[in-house]
Amino acid sequence: MANFSLEGKVALVTGASYGIGFAIATAYAKAGATVVFNDIKQELVDKGIAAYAAEGIKAHGYVCDVTDEDGVNAMVAQIEKEVGVIDILVNNAGIIKRIPMIEMSAKDFFRYAQQKGTDGSRMCKAFNRGEALQGAQTLQKSGGQK
Repeated sequence: MANFSLEGKVALVTGASYGIGFAIATAYAKAGATVVFNDIKQELVDKGIAAYAAEGIKAHGYVCDVTDEDGVNAMVAQIEKEVGVIDILVNNAGIIKRIPMIEMSAKDFFRYAQQKGTDGSRMCKAFNRGEALQGAQTLQKSGGQK
């Protein structure tokens, strides 16, 4: 990545404690970005911080359920206050049930459908409310995490 630099950029990758989000955030960090991520539970954020540290990356982790609009708005404001303006947003967070849809409860199905259909737009809305509109880039990924 000698010709590609994200020095001075803040990248928020949702749901990046592990998996695809972790890989994306690690690549951004290796390109020079300051990495910020969230997960739904503190224990997952702590595991993510440790995993990034093992890679030599100082990441900033936050607990936030991306299905909670007020929580998303508060997290974005907190990140901008503590870390800086978010330049890059990757909507990676997701939920997945590794069972056939016919075996899913209606509650789980509708939660899954709501998350897939609205969380990316909820994050983009909060992201665009902040100071982040300054030439920022957004990547929407259809992913899934437990």
